[in-house]
Amino acid sequence: MILIIESSADYPSVAISDHQGRIVWDKICLDRQSHSEKLPLLVQEALNFIDDQKYMVCSNIGPLSAVAVSQGPGSYTGLRIGTSLAKGLCYSKNIPLISVSGFWGMGNWLLNEFAHIDMVFALLDARRDEVYIQRVNRGETLKGRFEIDYLSDNEYPSLLKNGIQQVESRILNAETLEWMNVNDWNCVGFIGNSNEKALRILNEYMVVNPGVVFSEAPVAYMFGEESAYKWKQNIFEDMAYFEPFYLKDFVPGISTKFKI
Repeated sequence: MILIIESSADYPSVAISDHQGRIVWDKICLDRQSHSEKLPLLVQEALNFIDDQKYMVCSNIGPLSAVAVSQGPGSYTGLRIGTSLAKGLCYSKNIPLISVSGFWGMGNWLLNEFAHIDMVFALLDARRDEVYIQRVNRGETLKGRFEIDYLSDNEYPSLLKNGIQQVESRILNAETLEWMNVNDWNCVGFIGNSNEKALRILNEYMVVNPGVVFSEAPVAYMFGEESAYKWKQNIFEDMAYFEPFYLKDFVPGISTKFKI
């Protein structure tokens, strides 16, 4: 079994996936920005579920074999909490650490849920009018997605022409709408925690077609397929050196939760 930890956005969540990517257990905490208090409790619930299955007759739930964690970008504090928790579990149980791209997972999940859409923009809040954004196209494979990490600067532009893009930090404005390069908004979906920003900019520059799909995310159960793929391919992180992908430098400010 693979334990999946999602902590990149407002609501922490945990899921358990088998080695085929099928989710067998999941739970989300609806207390906003409660990662430090609630994420360890969710993880303990998941571990208890796995342990309880040992005593069930004909159970197909095996032992914990890896921990997967969202690699970012997203909430700086949330990512550090999730990564620290994942590393601690891996060290204590001597199992590998897997990092997953929450953006590809969100986009792929929405494409599987809605057959009529061909393109998804996965986006997370990056404060003010800025978002972290990645386009995910139907037919984009996990193998093709992960190969971009090993391409040279000369090879990467050809991938962009084929529609495979990495996560970027962008301000939602007319320039970003042009960058989206959408011909038919009937076939487009948005997923993440910045749908209000996306809807506002779409309304400002165009009439939104009823066919556009909006979905709130991220949630840990969306990352089962990628976690299982990396498990099969032995794509693991070095626990001593792995750090979340922040994309932008951390700038401390006033806490929105504690007002300090």
